[in-house]
Amino acid sequence: MQMKEIKFSRNYKKLYNQKKAVLIERFIVYPEELSKEFLDFDTDGGKYKLNMKQCYLVLYFIGDKKIPFTTLRKYNEENTSKYFNSVGEIFKIVVEKEKTKEKTNEKKEQYEPKN
Repeated sequence: MQMKEIKFSRNYKKLYNQKKAVLIERFIVYPEELSKEFLDFDTDGGKYKLNMKQCYLVLYFIGDKKIPFTTLRKYNEENTSKYFNSVGEIFKIVVEKEKTKEKTNEKKEQYEPKN
């Protein structure tokens, strides 16, 4: 059986260059239910924008250097099937090359960190 992957768009500080991680917990939340401190940590100070009206899966991992980290993933069928019943499984951490994001005209209510 091939190891599952957890993909990140960039090498976030919270990953500490770890290569693999065990999923130890997952739960479903709306961003407004999370503290400002958690959102700042998980989104790297707001570099990753969240839709405040969207449900998310909070995934809690312990990396191969024994350093824990979290990540938020949209709560949808694909992510639920990939992660929800995978507690205890090892995931390969994949950092994708940063891509230029096209701006859309769609406006979303987004989390913006407050200084």
